[in-house]
Amino acid sequence: MAVGIVVYAGAVPSLAEQSPLVRQWAGADRARALGPDAPLMGVHGLSGTGGGPSGAGDANGPGATSATSDDTASTTDAGALSDPADLLLLGGRSVSLLGGSGFAAPTSTGAGAERGSSNSAHVEAPASSGNPNTSGSNATGSGSANGGGGASSGNSSGGGSSSGGSSGGNAVAPTPSEPEPDPEPTIPVEAGGPVPEDMEQRICSTLRSEHDVLKAEAAKVYQCADDYERLCMTRPQQPRIEAARTVSSLLREVQLADSDMMMEVGYACNRDDGTMYGASRYSGNFSQMHQSYGDLINLLYELDNAWSGNCYFEDPAANADYWSGRVTRSAATGRMAYLEAYEAHVGGARP
Repeated sequence: MAVGIVVYAGAVPSLAEQSPLVRQWAGADRARALGPDAPLMGVHGLSGTGGGPSGAGDANGPGATSATSDDTASTTDAGALSDPADLLLLGGRSVSLLGGSGFAAPTSTGAGAERGSSNSAHVEAPASSGNPNTSGSNATGSGSANGGGGASSGNSSGGGSSSGGSSGGNAVAPTPSEPEPDPEPTIPVEAGGPVPEDMEQRICSTLRSEHDVLKAEAAKVYQCADDYERLCMTRPQQPRIEAARTVSSLLREVQLADSDMMMEVGYACNRDDGTMYGASRYSGNFSQMHQSYGDLINLLYELDNAWSGNCYFEDPAANADYWSGRVTRSAATGRMAYLEAYEAHVGGARP
């Protein structure tokens, strides 16, 4: 009997430990010490002071959870909840937490984990270090996942937006460069534009050649003027008639020389109308040469007209009032006026 008493006394603690009433009392006492997650911690062999916070657990302990590639917690071994006492210690939460053969491990956020992922708040899966605040792989409430920390940081707001290494919203649009101004349009010389340099050289060369022709024609005109002064009062009629013919012939010659000069300058300007461009630097020389020819032609006109009246008379001196006034003379010098005009113009004819 003594042996039986000893055996019974030794079995009492073991039987008491297996009693549902005793285990409920013990679990309630631990819950007061460890908080709202104490029943689950007790089931999985976790204490309030060791093995990290609830929800992280030991990777090799009973009921341990692990983060999968889509940041969800794996289910707990079904054997961890096979005891009816374990279901009792869940305090009525076994229906909502158990699914199939296991249950979802509670996180360190407590009651907030029961709201699921349907709202805008995000649930951070615990990292391997056991610190729930460590930035690992952040899953937003909308289901999008932002990869491991460093370059980007998760955003807990409802928008779920993430910012990368640089903020695109602060980028400043490049200022468009000022367009190059269009070059000034080149006005053709025919429309009043500048005369090309090669054309200017041709004009200059032509005017110098024509100036030599002008001087040669002017020398003949001077000779006709001298013959008129010498023969106009003489009685023999034949010498005066010959001088009159020379003037008439020279008049046509000088007129042609003037026309040829204008045509040659026009050719130098790539024109065939006998004119030149006013924009040329030699337009003044051209004008002076044309006026010089005009002075010689006007003088020859007057000499031809005077000889026609003079040669009509056998004695021209007796009828001087009839023909002598046909040649214009300078009031200051008494010389032929168109000779003095020619001398004034020919000085600016050569470029």
